[in-house]
Amino acid sequence: MAACLDLWAQRAPFGIYNVTNPGLVTTRQVVAAIEKILRPARRFAFWENDEEFYRVAARAPRSNCVMDVSKLLAAGVKIRPVEEALEPPSKHWIKEG
Repeated sequence: MAACLDLWAQRAPFGIYNVTNPGLVTTRQVVAAIEKILRPARRFAFWENDEEFYRVAARAPRSNCVMDVSKLLAAGVKIRPVEEALEPPSKHWIKEG
C-alpha cells in the first residue's frame, strides 16, 4: 500500500508497476524462518533436486518467478528486499497447541 501511495505522491507516470519486494525467497528460506521462530515438532522434507521432484511428484510444471521491480525503483519508491521483509511478520507468528 505504501508503495502505491508513494507512486501517487511522486506523480509517477501511469502504468503497470510490479509492486513486490525485490529479490527472491525460496521455500527453504521460508521454512527456515518458521523453524527458527516457531520451532515446530515436525520436520520438513525437501526433494533432493528439481529432477527428483518432477520424476516423483509433479503433475504439472512448477514456476519460479522473480518479478522485475526496476520500474518501481526507478520511480523512486523505496522498498526493502524480500529477505528483510520476511523477518518482521515471522516474529509475530504464534505457535499453536
